[in-house]
Amino acid sequence: MRRSFTIWLACVAMFAVPALAVTSENVAVASGRARPAVTHEDETLGHLVLDKSAVQYVGKARWAGVDVDVSLSGDDADTLAAALETAHALWDFDADWDVRARRVAADQLLPAYNSEWRGDEPELDTVAFAGRLVPCLVVAMPDGEFELWFNDGGMFGGHLIRVVGSLVDGPQAADIVA
Repeated sequence: MRRSFTIWLACVAMFAVPALAVTSENVAVASGRARPAVTHEDETLGHLVLDKSAVQYVGKARWAGVDVDVSLSGDDADTLAAALETAHALWDFDADWDVRARRVAADQLLPAYNSEWRGDEPELDTVAFAGRLVPCLVVAMPDGEFELWFNDGGMFGGHLIRVVGSLVDGPQAADIVA
């Protein structure tokens, strides 16, 4: 639950200015006693910063031609290395993974859109549905699992679409996240 909430916040933050939480870390920064951030530089993903509160490295990278947020699960060197392996496997063929994830989202969510969400809008086919999805976040986990998050293109009232899967099995399931 915590991971989904943190990920949801990452995507929502793209559209709103989040309030600064009062934490011991923020107080330390304000008082000048802050420790340097834990970071990792990656050729593919760029500058990643450890978010200690969510136990993940976060950053921004280009995915299938779109700038997205990146989240790598873990906070130690071994876990980061394994999550980077997952991320690199995804990024090596990002356009293919993106198409596969959109196909799963369309297969699983298009019927709900056409029957319950479209209102007075015309029905969409698979291609039109997939084309309205906008990638916003890629989550890579050390065990080869991943989540690809999409903005819904206005189809589901501004909710996010999450596609989950693994490097072995590919994208498997899509859901609408409030």
